[in-house]
Amino acid sequence: MASRRAAVAACRAAERGLVVASSPVDLVSRIHRMADAVGCSSAFPPWCSQLRTSHRRPLSASTAPPPTAGVVEVLGSIPLGQLDELSIAKAAEIIVKKCEAKNPNYVSIADRIVRRLIDERVASGDDSPRTDDITIELVNGVLDCYRALSSITAYDSHLDRALPNQSFAKKADELLAAAEEASERIGGGNTLMPGTDSYAIVVDAYAKIGAANKAENVLKRVEPKWMNNAPPLNDDEHGIKLQPNAAIYQAILIAWARSRQSDAARKAESILETMDLLHRQGYSNVRPSTLQFNTVINALAKSGEPGAAGRAEKIIDHMMHLSKDCSAIAAPDVRSFNTALHAYAISGETGAAEKAEALLQRMEELSKRGITTKCAPN
Repeated sequence: MASRRAAVAACRAAERGLVVASSPVDLVSRIHRMADAVGCSSAFPPWCSQLRTSHRRPLSASTAPPPTAGVVEVLGSIPLGQLDELSIAKAAEIIVKKCEAKNPNYVSIADRIVRRLIDERVASGDDSPRTDDITIELVNGVLDCYRALSSITAYDSHLDRALPNQSFAKKADELLAAAEEASERIGGGNTLMPGTDSYAIVVDAYAKIGAANKAENVLKRVEPKWMNNAPPLNDDEHGIKLQPNAAIYQAILIAWARSRQSDAARKAESILETMDLLHRQGYSNVRPSTLQFNTVINALAKSGEPGAAGRAEKIIDHMMHLSKDCSAIAAPDVRSFNTALHAYAISGETGAAEKAEALLQRMEELSKRGITTKCAPN
């Protein structure tokens, strides 16, 4: 009876991750021996029965995963380059499960596991089929969790009127940097190489908490790869794509538009100019649209800088030049004009009223052309 209680306690302890073993196989073997001594009954967790029935047989992909808590310690005790395929696959499953909870403690566990797998990938090189499951998609899953946590902390800080917690965005940035370094050490195109989506997640994590400078610093790490190479940047062997898109820039534009820094409007204008440059270089996915232009116009209107209203109107001129009419993707709309009018109204500059009236007349003329109601004054 005592041995039976000990076996039950061992299984339950293992389920909570309290059993420390030198490897996943040793952990399983210890549970097997306890289960064999007394027989596995309904008192054991379901996966204990499955482990007993698979005693002395190789674990298959259908075997229930081992306990998740304490996995970090177990993986850390195994020398680099010695993880088997099943352990890697199960660790990947745990990462996915932990990330689903969007719980800071669980995400921290997922982060530590994915870093261990990254180290395994580097130690094994890029030609080992055993590490094929260790890809940037696993990293992106954890990055996305950090972004979600950043969004939550931004909302909470808004309610509390406090500065948002930047730790989750910072941890995402650090994990991205670890993936960058590992990819460079492996060399060449590989499935651990961060793509545009990886950078976009971290940029957005910073943007959600208003850390525009840090978001832009992440962007600057990848921009040279876009600037120095003709599009598209594809690796045919791995199907990796590293191309800029409007979404990553929009996240930074919003961050600057919401920022209270004195140079926020000029930073936003600079981002817009970069988008224009990339589009002229042939990156069709980064073409500025009405949304991006309006974001910058809004930043200018809020800035209160001398000449900001005039710069906002010049952006509208540029939009009209790009679109030729009010039906194209970059055409100015009612919001474009209204925001520029507001900028004139609060500028206090000499002649601001006359310039605002002239801008309003342009809106009316565009509406009278009958092409669309997109520019009609309201």
